[in-house]
Amino acid sequence: MKKIILFSLLALSTLSCKKENTENAKKSEAEQLTFYKKLLIEDVAKSLKKEYSKELATISDTIIEKIATIQADNCNWNIEQLNDTIYLSNNSVTTFKKQLALVDSLYRNKKDYTLDLYDLYTDLHFRQLKDISFNENIIGFYWSPGQNPISDQYQKLILKDNDVIDLGNGLKLLAKKDIDYLVSQMHSKGYKNYEFSSEPGRNEISIVKNDKGNYTLAFLAYDEDDAGCCPTVNVSFETADFISITANSLKITKE
Repeated sequence: MKKIILFSLLALSTLSCKKENTENAKKSEAEQLTFYKKLLIEDVAKSLKKEYSKELATISDTIIEKIATIQADNCNWNIEQLNDTIYLSNNSVTTFKKQLALVDSLYRNKKDYTLDLYDLYTDLHFRQLKDISFNENIIGFYWSPGQNPISDQYQKLILKDNDVIDLGNGLKLLAKKDIDYLVSQMHSKGYKNYEFSSEPGRNEISIVKNDKGNYTLAFLAYDEDDAGCCPTVNVSFETADFISITANSLKITKE
C-alpha cells in the first residue's frame, strides 16, 4: 500500500502557470467553482498515473479520470457555502469566497496557484485522503482528517467492464431485497440495533475475490453492548455482482 495525501504538493504535479488561458474574462463564482474543480480533477488524474504507474498501467486515461473524479468529489463544497470558514495548510483561516477569488486571480494572471487550489478544496478540518490501496480490481480509499479516528472512513471502488464503480463502503449496490434479508438475519440473531449503511464508514469492509470468481465481503457490526470503537459481530457473505448475496453464504458470528 502506498500513501498519498489528497492534492498535497508531493503528489500534485505543479499546475502550469504558463497554461494558455483562452477565457481570461472574469467568471461568475458559480462558473469558477465548476472550472477549477475540472482543473483539479485533471491534475489529480495526472498525479494518480504518476504515483501509481504500475497499478494503473493497463487502465485507460478515461477510467483514471473517473477515479480522480470520485476522489475529488469527496472534497466538495457548494456555492451556498461561500462565506463559510476554511482552515488553510499554513494554519491560517479564511472563507471559501476569499480563497476562490485568490485562486481565480492567480490563474487569470498566469501565476502558480497549486497550493491555493489545494487549500480551496481540502479544508484541513475535514476528511483527507490518506491511503489508496489496490487489490486486483478493487481500489480502496482511506479518508481521515487526522484528528479523530471516529471520523475515519473507508471507501471501495471496483474496476469492471472498462468502467469504475463506486461501491460506497462496499455495500452500495446491494439490492433492497438483499438489504432486507441481511437486516432480518442480523435481527433474528439478536442484534436488534443493527442498521444497514452503505456510506463510507470507519469500519472497513474486506473484499476478496475467491477461487470461484465471486467476492467475499467481511465486516464487523455492533452488538448493543459494544463500545463505540470496537464492534464484535462478524458478518460475511459472497456475491458475484455486489448486487445480490449468494444463497446460503451469509455468516454471522460473535467474536
